[in-house]
Amino acid sequence: MSLYWFTRSGASAARFLYEAAHSDHGWLAPSDVPAGWAVFDTSPVVRRIMDPEEKIAHWSDFAAGGPFAAMEEPELLVADIRAFFRGLRPCSAVAVVSVKEGFPSRRR
Repeated sequence: MSLYWFTRSGASAARFLYEAAHSDHGWLAPSDVPAGWAVFDTSPVVRRIMDPEEKIAHWSDFAAGGPFAAMEEPELLVADIRAFFRGLRPCSAVAVVSVKEGFPSRRR
């Protein structure tokens, strides 16, 4: 609520929700871009409502946390974000570049 109050965006957020609820498109607009959702401290019913056809690429339900998951359960959130992006990599190998002496300095 504070986010809407401080940014004075409550009316535009309410309008979006109203239009989404009364449109033929459903809550989520169709997209080919992979999406990841992490839902903290809520019922599994949320997925049945928001993603009934299970088209969202990455969905995680957590019993812990709440509306401020980044502060309440930062380890869970970071692990889930990493898992989402790990699934988007074209290959499982990750190249690690080590710079021992730092970047070369530019002299003029």
